[in-house]
Amino acid sequence: MATLFAANGGAIIGLLGWTDASKHDGDSGIGWFAAGVVFSMLMGTFSIMAALLSIKPIEQARVAIDQALVTRIIPEKQVFDDLVARNRWTWKTWIPSCTGGTSLLCLIVGMFVISSHL
Repeated sequence: MATLFAANGGAIIGLLGWTDASKHDGDSGIGWFAAGVVFSMLMGTFSIMAALLSIKPIEQARVAIDQALVTRIIPEKQVFDDLVARNRWTWKTWIPSCTGGTSLLCLIVGMFVISSHL
């Protein structure tokens, strides 16, 4: 997230300091880079939300497993199945990845727009 934010933000700053940017479709490039900044921030937000939603259930399963190791009483199979299910690829995990990919795509398109007008 930080790399995408810095790359898109740096590109915006670079274009704002370029005196001939308006002659080379710089406004369109700034739009793409700004969208990339927004998507990188969304990626961070979605990552935090996904982490917060999964911390408690995973911690509860780990506590049950740790208790089983100490007491030598094996918990129900459901505890293990829940832990495995929490680590599967779901919408909670692919939304941050997709927003990060969109931010990268905005960076690439913005660079292409600027380079095609030079």
